[in-house]
Amino acid sequence: MPLSQLDAVADSFRFSSSLLLGLEGALLGGATTMAEGIPGAQLVIPSLILTDITSSMTLLSRHTCRLATAYGYSSRKLENLPHLMAAMAPQSDSSDEGYLALKTAVVTSIRESGQFMARTAGVLLDRQLLEREAPQMIRLITYVADRLGVVMTQKELGVLVPVAGAVLNSSINVAFQQVGHNTAKDYFRRVILEDRYGEELVSYAIQHEMASLRQ
Repeated sequence: MPLSQLDAVADSFRFSSSLLLGLEGALLGGATTMAEGIPGAQLVIPSLILTDITSSMTLLSRHTCRLATAYGYSSRKLENLPHLMAAMAPQSDSSDEGYLALKTAVVTSIRESGQFMARTAGVLLDRQLLEREAPQMIRLITYVADRLGVVMTQKELGVLVPVAGAVLNSSINVAFQQVGHNTAKDYFRRVILEDRYGEELVSYAIQHEMASLRQ
């Protein structure tokens, strides 16, 4: 089959995978934030975080397996495991710390926001308190509210913080799914071309195209 048809099959999985990862991130991100404000619920937060990371990594891996199968490298065959691992790895050197590091930072921000809301329950949220103790996510929410001319109260923040945590966690999942989708597509398209025309010719063609783009 021509690569255009294989690309179309691979792209057909993009929406469903993004939807699943978005929902997973929203549900567990919001649950982690709300658990901080419920007495006794803090005990399940480590389990929620582990479930979130495990679920999102599983869904990301599942999407790569579907792309591999679409390009003819069935994920059910053990000999294709190196291709699956390579397709999930970054294809270029980058200063980015990677999905797990960024996911950890997001979860930490969500937890800190939940802890702050639980700690300041019933306390007047003045500007000094927000600037001195509030986590970054709550500062961002209050900054946006100030720009819109909205006065934020404890009750309104109690509603918005779990929503913000859900949106932030969901957005990270979807963003990395999009990056992973393109990375896997690029990998398998190159492998197919190398099988058809040889690694040396494909490498030369890519280098020639890169040189043209630089000019």
